[in-house]
Amino acid sequence: MRVLTRTDDWDIPDQFSLTTGKVRNIYDLGDRLLIIATDRVSAFDCVLPNAVPGRGVILTQMTLKWLDKLKDVMARISSPLPICHHVVSTDVNDLPDEFKPYTDLLVGRFMIVDKCSPLPIEFIVRGYISGSLWKAYLNKLEGGSAESITLLGHELPGDLQESQELPNAIFTPSTKAEAGAHDENIDYDAMVAAIHAWLQDKSFTGVDADELANACRELSLELYSAARDLAREQGIIIADTKFELGLKAIDGQLHLAIIDEVLTPDSSRFWPADIYEIGRSQESFDKQIIRDYLAKVLKWDKQPPIPALPHYIVVQTMNRYHECAGILEVELPQPPLNILLLVGSGSDLTDEFKSAIRSARAAYCTNGPFGMIDVQITSIHRNTLDCITLTQNSLEGVNLDEVDVVIAAAGWANQLAGVMEALLYHHGRYIPVFGLAIGAKGTKEFIAATHSIECLPGFPVIRDGDGNAYCNEDGLTAIFERLATESVPLTKPRKEKPIQLHVDIG
Repeated sequence: MRVLTRTDDWDIPDQFSLTTGKVRNIYDLGDRLLIIATDRVSAFDCVLPNAVPGRGVILTQMTLKWLDKLKDVMARISSPLPICHHVVSTDVNDLPDEFKPYTDLLVGRFMIVDKCSPLPIEFIVRGYISGSLWKAYLNKLEGGSAESITLLGHELPGDLQESQELPNAIFTPSTKAEAGAHDENIDYDAMVAAIHAWLQDKSFTGVDADELANACRELSLELYSAARDLAREQGIIIADTKFELGLKAIDGQLHLAIIDEVLTPDSSRFWPADIYEIGRSQESFDKQIIRDYLAKVLKWDKQPPIPALPHYIVVQTMNRYHECAGILEVELPQPPLNILLLVGSGSDLTDEFKSAIRSARAAYCTNGPFGMIDVQITSIHRNTLDCITLTQNSLEGVNLDEVDVVIAAAGWANQLAGVMEALLYHHGRYIPVFGLAIGAKGTKEFIAATHSIECLPGFPVIRDGDGNAYCNEDGLTAIFERLATESVPLTKPRKEKPIQLHVDIG
C-alpha cells in the first residue's frame, strides 16, 4: 500500500506556496486552496516518524460523505448567513497542471476548496460523557454526590457514569490555541465576545455577533445529532465531535461555511456500538492504539526524541481506520494498482504461465484497475540476498514505493511468499503478499509449495476465500479477478517475540 507523508520534494513551482500542518499539506492556488491529507500521524502534539497507510484517504472520504449526507441539515438551519461548505472539487481533472504528475498519489486524499476566514472557535458537541468532560465531572463531585452539577455552563445529573449518554447533547466551545498550546473551554458568552472581536478585527460589517454565534451553535448541534443517529444505525456511536466554521463570500454575499474535516475519527470520538457499555472507557476507532502504546507501553515522557512505532501498532491502527470506514460504508477510491509478480525461478515461467500473465495485462492494465504488472525473476533458495535487497528497495529496476501488491509464485519448497512477507514487514513495507503455488497437482513438490503458503502461523500470506493457496494459472487469474473487484487486502498486525539465545532446559 502506497504511503504519502510529504509533498515538499515534489517539483511544484514556488507560486503555489506550501503550508505544512501535522497531517495536511496546503497549497495556495490563489482564490482557492489545495488541501492534501497525508498519512502522517501525530500524538501528544508531536508528528511521529511513522505514517498510517491510507489514513489521509479515509479522513478525506469520510468528510466528503458526511458533507453529502448532511446537506439537508445545513439547509434548514436558521442563520443570518446562508450555510454551505468550502469544498469546490475532488476531481483530479481540476488539479492545476503542475500537480497532474502526482495524480496517482493524490487520488482520494485531496480537496480543492474556497478560501475562507476561519472563526477563532472550536465548535464542540458532546453527546456522551467521556474524556476531559468525564474528568471535569469527577473533579466537581470530589468523591461525593449531588443531584446535579453545572459543568461548562450546562446542568448535568449528579449520578452519571463514565461513557453514559447525556440527556441532551451539549455545546461546549473552546478557543483555538496556537501551535504547541492547548485549547481552553469557554462558556457561550465568552464565545459570543470572541466572535464579536473577531468580526471587528476582520472588518466583517453587517454581521451581528449574537446571531452568528447562535447559528454556529444550532448548526453544530443539528449536524452532530443527525450524524449521531445515522451512525448509530450503522453500528457506531459518535460520542462527541468538533466542527470548524468560517466565513466566505460568494458573489458578494457572506456565507457561513463548514470547513476542514467533518465527523472523522480524528475530529470525533467514535465507539463500536456492539461492545458499548456504560461505566468504563470505550474502545475507539482512532489513533488511541498509538497513544496507549506511547503512554502505557513505552511510558514516553512526551519529550524528544520522538519514538518510532513498531510495525504491529501501525498496522492495527491502519486496520482500525479501515474498519470504521467499512462500517460507515465509506467508499475508498484507489489509484491503478501496480502489481509485482515474483517468480521462484525462470523454469516456473512456462508458456501457459506467460500466457496467463499476458491475458491479465490485456484484461486489467488497459483502462482497467491495474497500472502495471511487472515480473521479476528470482530464486529464493539461491538468491536470498537479492530478496533482501529488493525489500530494502535497493534492487535495480524495482521501486517498491510504487508497488501495491506482491504475488510470490514458486514451486517445490515455496518459501518465497513467506520470506518476502517477512522481509517486507521487517523493512516497514505495508504491501500485501499473495502466495501462488506452482507445479503438477498431487506431486510432493506441489504439496510442499501449497503447505508453505497455507501453514504459516497467523496467515500473513494471502490465500483464497477457503483458506487454500492460489495455484498455477487459474490461481493467478483468480488473484487478478479478486484485485479487480475487491479492495486490496490489508496487511496483518503481529507482535515480534524476543529471541532467547540461551534457554535453561534443566
